[in-house]
Amino acid sequence: MVRRKFNQKIISDIMKHLRKFNERLRPNTYKNAAYKLDKMGHSDRAGDLRDWGNKKQDEINYSKWEKSLEEFAKFGTFKLNIKTAKGTIDGDFHLEFIFDGDCFMDCVYDGDDGEKQGDIYFMVGMTPTTKELISECMEKLPDPDMGNGFFWGMSIGIPFDVVNNKINLKGLHIDNYDTSVSGDVKIADRVSAGRLRSLLKRMFSDPSLNYPSGRTDVDYLYQYFEQVILSEAGFSSDYGFKLEDVSNFLNTISPNTMYKTI
Repeated sequence: MVRRKFNQKIISDIMKHLRKFNERLRPNTYKNAAYKLDKMGHSDRAGDLRDWGNKKQDEINYSKWEKSLEEFAKFGTFKLNIKTAKGTIDGDFHLEFIFDGDCFMDCVYDGDDGEKQGDIYFMVGMTPTTKELISECMEKLPDPDMGNGFFWGMSIGIPFDVVNNKINLKGLHIDNYDTSVSGDVKIADRVSAGRLRSLLKRMFSDPSLNYPSGRTDVDYLYQYFEQVILSEAGFSSDYGFKLEDVSNFLNTISPNTMYKTI
């Protein structure tokens, strides 16, 4: 497919009118303007503006990706196998664990027997380690979106119940985030599985790990666990639960159960 060259004069003319509203335009502003031009029948000008908006969005995405590399490369590299209708991706990624305190509180509920149940749940983003891998993901993922600097990939849950005022951790579930978005994502080898288990253990046992929380009100994930799990949910005062209990439980999970060979 031949890509249209940007018509800088057309873009400049349109931008003169748009800039009076906002000097620092978001990429969607360009795309919205292109949509309006399309509706008016100016398809060539709309195409130029849409391409320009996509170019600016790519610049923002790559900037966020570089920041993600800087923040998360130190926490390890993980080999993933991703199967989609457009092909298979085998590559090295950094992983970003997103723990949502509101989601955790909502997931703690009373079961049929009256005892509490729930999940310590993470959404997991995949940060490609190279620009070449980004291009492959953009080409093959069902619905690629790198607006956060990563692609959504997996979800990880540690289910629990409360019996006789004691928290019982019951397993480690590694699932897809959404196959319609990212395909079928698997940890590809035992080394990566072992590295993942070690990282999870440190998240719950090592305050000096300084794993980013992804929030503005608290810096590190360990602090956020303390705030939500121990304090707000009352797991410390009500059940004598410690974050290190999760780390100790993960020692019982074999890395052999956490990955799938191709």
